[in-house]
Amino acid sequence: LYQNYDWCYERFINSGMTHEQMAEEAGTTLRTIKKWCSEKHGLNARTFKKYKKLSDIQRQLIMFSLLGDGHIDKREKEPLFIVSHSENQKDYLYWKHDILKDLCSSEPTKYDAQYKTFGNGKEYLCKPCYRFCTRIINDLIPIREMSKCEIIRRLNEFGICIHLLDDGYRSDSSWQVCVAAFSEE
Repeated sequence: LYQNYDWCYERFINSGMTHEQMAEEAGTTLRTIKKWCSEKHGLNARTFKKYKKLSDIQRQLIMFSLLGDGHIDKREKEPLFIVSHSENQKDYLYWKHDILKDLCSSEPTKYDAQYKTFGNGKEYLCKPCYRFCTRIINDLIPIREMSKCEIIRRLNEFGICIHLLDDGYRSDSSWQVCVAAFSEE
Protein backbone atom coordinates (compact mmCIF):
# COMPACT_ATOMS: atom_id res chain seq x y z
CA LEU A 1 0.00 0.00 0.00
CA TYR A 2 2.63 2.55 1.12
CA GLN A 3 4.84 1.72 -1.86
CA ASN A 4 2.24 3.34 -4.13
CA TYR A 5 3.06 7.01 -4.85
CA ASP A 6 -0.59 7.99 -5.32
CA TRP A 7 -1.56 6.47 -1.95
CA CYS A 8 1.23 8.38 -0.21
CA TYR A 9 0.48 11.64 -2.07
CA GLU A 10 -3.26 11.46 -1.29
CA ARG A 11 -2.67 10.94 2.41
CA PHE A 12 0.37 13.16 3.01
CA ILE A 13 -0.35 16.09 0.68
CA ASN A 14 -4.11 16.09 0.07
CA SER A 15 -5.34 14.77 3.42
CA GLY A 16 -2.53 16.28 5.49
CA MET A 17 -1.90 13.06 7.40
CA THR A 18 1.31 12.76 9.39
CA HIS A 19 3.70 9.91 8.75
CA GLU A 20 2.59 8.47 12.10
CA GLN A 21 -1.07 8.46 11.01
CA MET A 22 -0.13 6.88 7.68
CA ALA A 23 1.87 4.14 9.44
CA GLU A 24 -1.09 3.38 11.69
CA GLU A 25 -3.49 3.20 8.73
CA ALA A 26 -1.14 0.96 6.75
CA GLY A 27 -0.35 -1.25 9.75
CA THR A 28 3.38 -0.71 9.45
CA THR A 29 6.18 1.13 11.22
CA LEU A 30 6.92 4.83 11.12
CA ARG A 31 10.36 4.06 9.69
CA THR A 32 8.78 2.20 6.75
CA ILE A 33 6.48 5.11 5.92
CA LYS A 34 9.33 7.61 6.19
CA LYS A 35 11.43 5.45 3.90
CA TRP A 36 8.74 5.27 1.22
CA CYS A 37 7.28 8.77 1.56
CA SER A 38 10.44 10.79 2.10
CA GLU A 39 13.24 8.75 0.57
CA LYS A 40 11.51 6.95 -2.31
CA HIS A 41 8.67 9.32 -3.25
CA GLY A 42 10.17 12.63 -2.07
CA LEU A 43 7.10 13.55 -0.01
CA ASN A 44 8.25 15.54 3.02
CA ALA A 45 7.73 18.94 4.68
CA ARG A 46 9.51 20.70 1.80
CA THR A 47 7.28 19.15 -0.86
CA PHE A 48 4.17 19.58 1.34
CA LYS A 49 4.70 23.35 1.47
CA LYS A 50 5.14 23.39 -2.31
CA TYR A 51 2.29 21.07 -3.40
CA LYS A 52 -0.40 21.72 -0.78
CA LYS A 53 -3.19 23.91 -2.15
CA LEU A 54 -5.87 25.59 -0.09
CA SER A 55 -9.52 24.86 -0.80
CA ASP A 56 -11.74 27.87 -1.50
CA ILE A 57 -13.28 27.79 1.99
CA GLN A 58 -9.81 27.49 3.60
CA ARG A 59 -8.54 30.44 1.55
CA GLN A 60 -11.52 32.57 2.60
CA LEU A 61 -11.30 31.60 6.26
CA ILE A 62 -7.60 32.50 6.40
CA MET A 63 -7.98 35.69 4.37
CA PHE A 64 -10.91 37.03 6.41
CA SER A 65 -9.29 35.97 9.70
CA LEU A 66 -6.48 38.40 8.83
CA LEU A 67 -8.98 41.20 9.49
CA GLY A 68 -9.38 39.86 13.02
CA ASP A 69 -7.49 37.41 15.19
CA GLY A 70 -5.35 35.57 12.64
CA HIS A 71 -2.04 36.32 11.00
CA ILE A 72 0.41 34.75 8.58
CA ASP A 73 4.00 34.58 9.79
CA LYS A 74 6.14 37.24 8.14
CA ARG A 75 9.23 35.05 7.63
CA GLU A 76 9.68 35.13 3.87
CA LYS A 77 10.16 31.40 3.30
CA GLU A 78 8.04 30.11 6.17
CA PRO A 79 4.44 31.24 5.65
CA LEU A 80 2.16 29.64 8.22
CA PHE A 81 -1.21 30.78 9.48
CA ILE A 82 -1.60 31.32 13.24
CA VAL A 83 -4.80 32.07 15.14
CA SER A 84 -5.68 32.26 18.80
CA HIS A 85 -8.90 32.92 20.66
CA SER A 86 -9.78 33.33 24.30
CA GLU A 87 -10.95 30.36 26.31
CA ASN A 88 -14.60 31.40 25.98
CA GLN A 89 -14.22 31.17 22.17
CA LYS A 90 -12.77 27.66 22.27
CA ASP A 91 -15.61 26.15 20.21
CA TYR A 92 -15.15 28.81 17.53
CA LEU A 93 -11.41 28.11 17.35
CA TYR A 94 -12.03 24.36 17.04
CA TRP A 95 -14.53 25.09 14.26
CA LYS A 96 -11.78 26.98 12.38
CA HIS A 97 -9.33 24.16 13.08
CA ASP A 98 -11.78 21.62 11.68
CA ILE A 99 -11.86 23.51 8.36
CA LEU A 100 -8.06 23.80 8.30
CA LYS A 101 -7.11 20.46 9.91
CA ASP A 102 -5.50 18.99 6.77
CA LEU A 103 -3.13 21.99 6.81
CA CYS A 104 -2.13 21.43 10.46
CA SER A 105 0.14 18.88 12.09
CA SER A 106 -1.31 19.15 15.59
CA GLU A 107 -4.44 19.96 17.58
CA PRO A 108 -4.96 23.42 19.14
CA THR A 109 -2.96 24.13 22.30
CA LYS A 110 -4.29 25.72 25.48
CA TYR A 111 -2.25 28.49 27.08
CA ASP A 112 -2.87 29.47 30.69
CA ALA A 113 -3.26 33.09 31.77
CA GLN A 114 0.08 34.87 31.85
CA TYR A 115 1.59 38.33 32.02
CA LYS A 116 3.05 39.67 28.76
CA THR A 117 4.54 42.91 27.54
CA PHE A 118 3.76 44.23 24.10
CA GLY A 119 6.79 46.38 23.39
CA ASN A 120 5.96 49.18 25.81
CA GLY A 121 7.46 47.61 28.96
CA LYS A 122 4.09 47.51 30.72
CA GLU A 123 2.82 44.08 31.75
CA TYR A 124 -0.68 42.95 30.87
CA LEU A 125 -2.50 39.88 32.14
CA CYS A 126 -3.54 37.83 29.12
CA LYS A 127 -6.50 35.54 29.68
CA PRO A 128 -6.28 31.81 28.99
CA CYS A 129 -6.50 31.07 25.28
CA TYR A 130 -6.33 28.40 22.62
CA ARG A 131 -4.08 28.61 19.58
CA PHE A 132 -3.18 26.61 16.51
CA CYS A 133 -1.07 27.07 13.43
CA THR A 134 -0.87 25.45 10.03
CA ARG A 135 2.21 23.90 8.53
CA ILE A 136 4.35 26.03 6.24
CA ILE A 137 2.47 26.35 2.93
CA ASN A 138 3.55 28.47 -0.04
CA ASP A 139 -0.10 28.94 -1.07
CA LEU A 140 -0.39 31.36 1.89
CA ILE A 141 2.07 33.86 0.38
CA PRO A 142 -0.42 35.63 -1.96
CA ILE A 143 -2.87 36.01 0.94
CA ARG A 144 -0.15 37.40 3.21
CA GLU A 145 0.76 39.97 0.56
CA MET A 146 -2.80 41.31 0.33
CA SER A 147 -3.50 44.66 1.95
CA LYS A 148 -6.40 45.06 4.37
CA CYS A 149 -8.17 47.08 1.64
CA GLU A 150 -7.84 44.20 -0.83
CA ILE A 151 -9.31 41.79 1.71
CA ILE A 152 -12.15 44.18 2.53
CA ARG A 153 -12.96 44.53 -1.18
CA ARG A 154 -13.39 40.74 -1.31
CA LEU A 155 -15.70 40.58 1.71
CA ASN A 156 -18.70 38.35 1.25
CA GLU A 157 -21.27 36.99 3.71
CA PHE A 158 -18.80 34.39 5.03
CA GLY A 159 -16.08 37.03 5.43
CA ILE A 160 -18.36 39.41 7.32
CA CYS A 161 -19.35 36.57 9.66
CA ILE A 162 -15.68 35.71 10.33
CA HIS A 163 -14.84 39.37 10.95
CA LEU A 164 -17.78 39.81 13.32
CA LEU A 165 -16.97 36.62 15.21
CA ASP A 166 -13.29 37.60 15.50
CA ASP A 167 -13.62 41.29 16.42
CA GLY A 168 -17.28 42.06 16.82
CA TYR A 169 -19.77 42.06 19.63
CA ARG A 170 -23.49 42.39 20.02
CA SER A 171 -24.81 45.45 21.81
CA ASP A 172 -28.45 45.93 22.78
CA SER A 173 -29.73 46.49 19.26
CA SER A 174 -26.86 46.05 16.81
CA TRP A 175 -23.51 44.50 16.02
CA GLN A 176 -20.33 46.52 16.45
CA VAL A 177 -16.87 45.74 15.08
CA CYS A 178 -13.53 46.86 16.43
CA VAL A 179 -11.39 48.28 13.65
CA ALA A 180 -8.79 50.02 15.79
CA ALA A 181 -5.87 48.43 13.94
CA PHE A 182 -7.03 49.71 10.55
CA SER A 183 -5.65 52.82 8.89
CA GLU A 184 -7.87 55.69 7.76
CA GLU A 185 -7.72 54.20 4.26
